[in-house]
Amino acid sequence: MGVLNLWSFDFAGRVFAYGISYGKEAMQNGTRVPIGAASAVMFYDVDGSGRFAVRKWARYPFMPDFVPDWGKNDRRP
Repeated sequence: MGVLNLWSFDFAGRVFAYGISYGKEAMQNGTRVPIGAASAVMFYDVDGSGRFAVRKWARYPFMPDFVPDWGKNDRRP
């Protein structure tokens, strides 16, 4: 797999999600070659801990599905 794009999403300067799109690759004669397919996923920090442990498939346009409650407050829990 080859990373195509990496995004971060924040609310009031605090990152709550990362998105990554990647192209799928195959091995051909010992070399990685693109196969013309790509996917995208989002990783969310749902509790404000700084761990982006929740993964969801991304949709186009590449936007988060939600902003966690902690990201809408003025301070972390």
